[in-house]
Amino acid sequence: HSLLATTPEALVETLPLRHAPTGCVITADVRLDNREDLLAKLDLEQAGRVIGDGELIMQAYLRWGTDCPLHLLGDFAFVIWDPRHRRIFAARDKVGMKQLIYHNKDGKVFACASDAMALLRHPDVPRRINEARIADAIEGFEAIDLTSTFFCDLFRLPPAHGLLIENGAMRSWRYWQLTPTSVVHRAN
Repeated sequence: HSLLATTPEALVETLPLRHAPTGCVITADVRLDNREDLLAKLDLEQAGRVIGDGELIMQAYLRWGTDCPLHLLGDFAFVIWDPRHRRIFAARDKVGMKQLIYHNKDGKVFACASDAMALLRHPDVPRRINEARIADAIEGFEAIDLTSTFFCDLFRLPPAHGLLIENGAMRSWRYWQLTPTSVVHRAN
């Protein structure tokens, strides 16, 4: 984990972070905008110490499980290992400001990062150019494909999506969608 501290709270937080009572571990690229609201909802206002955004996400996960991204406002990409259920849970913010790139090989190797180049350093990650993705980027500016990357076998988790690896199977889902409000017509 490499840290780019963009908030005062990030300066005091060490990631990856392990929650001792459960053994859950989180790593995250995060800047939460609803910190005060989360601290209140999670009964942490009187903690007496600075709580980093990664720890807030961990507490949200422990409270709401895989629904925790619904309670988060801001820019984030995170991954949690939950040994109690032997699962990996990951999510990305609603508009995709933070990147989450991953490689999943036959349920045996799961590696992730916020940058593809970091993953390419892993010995089990192949380093092959994805020519179709390059063509898509040149022609459509990523309008069609939200999961592929410029490298074969590396994938992006789309914005507003969660990912779960459990019992050797991986699935992802959209946890949030923009719903337009009705148009208000005013009398002249």
